[in-house]
Amino acid sequence: TMQLGELTLNLTEQTVLRAEQVITLNATAFKILLVLAQAHPQPVSRSMLIHKIWGDEPPDSNALKSHIYNLRNGLDKNFAFPMVKTITNIGYKLMIET
Repeated sequence: TMQLGELTLNLTEQTVLRAEQVITLNATAFKILLVLAQAHPQPVSRSMLIHKIWGDEPPDSNALKSHIYNLRNGLDKNFAFPMVKTITNIGYKLMIET
């Protein structure tokens, strides 16, 4: 497992808990979250995310935005503090409330 603040990722079962609540994510959203968690506290560029998720076969240009939207919908929707932050002209960063 990986613990960052109130976020717990079970890498074996690919499950996520935030503040003891189960967060349901699809496989791609989980992979994106894992990349962001492993890079924390550093931001991850869009190109690096695309490479780590899809390798040498990137999808169309809007796929990453769509998956980030799904990740935010699952991870941030029911909480006051958003964890997935867009860093303008760079990419995305996982924010951990202290």
